[in-house]
Amino acid sequence: MAQTRPESEQVRFESSKTGSHNLDTYLEACEKGTRTMYDMLDDIFSSSGVFDATVFEFRIDDSTRKLQVRIGTFSDTTSGWTDVTNPYMFVQRGAWAASTAYNETDIVTHSNSTYMAVNAHTSAGSAPSGTDFGVIIDGAALTTAVSSASASATTATTQATTATTQATAASASATLASEWAEKTTGYVTGTSYSAKYWATQADVATVATNITDISAVAGKATEIGLLGTTDAIADMNTLGTADVVTDMNTLATADVVADMNTLGTADVVSDMNILATADIVSDMNTLATADVVADMNTLGTADVVSDMNTLATADVVSDMNTLATADIVSDMNTLGTADVVSDMNTLGTAANVTNMATVATDITNVNTTASNITGVNSFAEKYRVQATAPSTSLDSGDLWYDTTLDAMKVFDGSSFVTSAGFASFATTDMTDVSSTTATNGQVLKYATGSTNYIPASLANTDISGLGGAATLSVGTTAGTVAAGDHNHTGTYEPADAAIQTHLSNTTKHREIDDAASGTTDLWSASKINTQIAAVPDAIVMAIALG
Repeated sequence: MAQTRPESEQVRFESSKTGSHNLDTYLEACEKGTRTMYDMLDDIFSSSGVFDATVFEFRIDDSTRKLQVRIGTFSDTTSGWTDVTNPYMFVQRGAWAASTAYNETDIVTHSNSTYMAVNAHTSAGSAPSGTDFGVIIDGAALTTAVSSASASATTATTQATTATTQATAASASATLASEWAEKTTGYVTGTSYSAKYWATQADVATVATNITDISAVAGKATEIGLLGTTDAIADMNTLGTADVVTDMNTLATADVVADMNTLGTADVVSDMNILATADIVSDMNTLATADVVADMNTLGTADVVSDMNTLATADVVSDMNTLATADIVSDMNTLGTADVVSDMNTLGTAANVTNMATVATDITNVNTTASNITGVNSFAEKYRVQATAPSTSLDSGDLWYDTTLDAMKVFDGSSFVTSAGFASFATTDMTDVSSTTATNGQVLKYATGSTNYIPASLANTDISGLGGAATLSVGTTAGTVAAGDHNHTGTYEPADAAIQTHLSNTTKHREIDDAASGTTDLWSASKINTQIAAVPDAIVMAIALG
């Protein structure tokens, strides 16, 4: 038994069901939102304490066709509605099929009969079972009834014609009699009436007025017999509830009937039977999210569908399977930047592809160049090949191959000048050389009197005086200087053997060799120019940029 007792300034409530509670806390927990418990109870009970069924309302939503409920008092007809669990009722499922999941109240057809599922189940067998389905319309009985009604209508028409003829005759007879039949014994009194009295009663007149309807009903005796069975009456009792009648009224709109006509074709029913499997329903539930629907809307354009048709070949699918590895996907993520895509667009021309194929055959040299890229970059800054003199990024010692004059020039800090080390020149081009034409075997000899160099033959006396006071003796063999044929005094100079040793040391002295291919060999400017000209510009730029 519940007990309430004071405890300091608060009262505790002792429940026999849930134990001890602070009464203030207990009563406050009974409130929801800003509403008190008695206010909420007033919503569902009348002032006399009787449950108020009018606060519960049901409807079928016109747009979703779902059964909805709302509880309480509302100021309009649209607020407060909520879908009930399993809200679909009387769903037209078309022709019954085995191994199919059906919900309670689903409607199916089979052998010209109509059935309603009385519980949720998965069908089996060759026809709707009496346990899982109830017969709404018995097709065989309906066919018989229609045939019988047609025959009865024909009979009724004939009988009506006969009755009309007889009525005409009776009317004629009536005019001939002033009185109808009298009692066979005794007299007609106020309590004992003649046939005329009974024939003129209001009920008889009413029957006579409705004789056509009565005749029509009499002609439907067979149909009435069919409907008057215990099973048919039970079916009509099942359907004859306010809720079912409301549902049928809801379904009996032109829009819903049009929808059922649209869905009630063999093709659509077949499609729904195909889709109505647990697996497909599960798949549709998976796909029926806002995110997936948004994705499908994005993909569902003519352009994207066309792209997918292009990709949906066995060959392309095989290629995508080949590419769909974690390593390749990672590589594509690396390449899939705006900068790299722009570079690939630049390189992806027929000419560049051809050039890259050419370079791929000499990849060893490319790798060698890549390992010496610092030197290549330095060379690219120092050496240029063009028709006009460079005007930017100039440093002393920069080289320019003038393609107009086919001459190598060097920048001396202020301008490019022809270098004797790179080009042919004539003695006549030299300001301090006499223009006298030289002959075979002559050398340039300084002429003291003229302060110029002139071509002349070399005599023994011309090479005397080497090494200060020393004299050089020429050997007996013409044109050669023999070892030991000379002596000198004064400052020491290296012997000829030391000079030969220096010249033969390839690590200290190198000669230009255009036929060589080693990484430390020297090429002439002409050879370097030829090699650079043979490399495509795109590859040179790619190497220069690293």
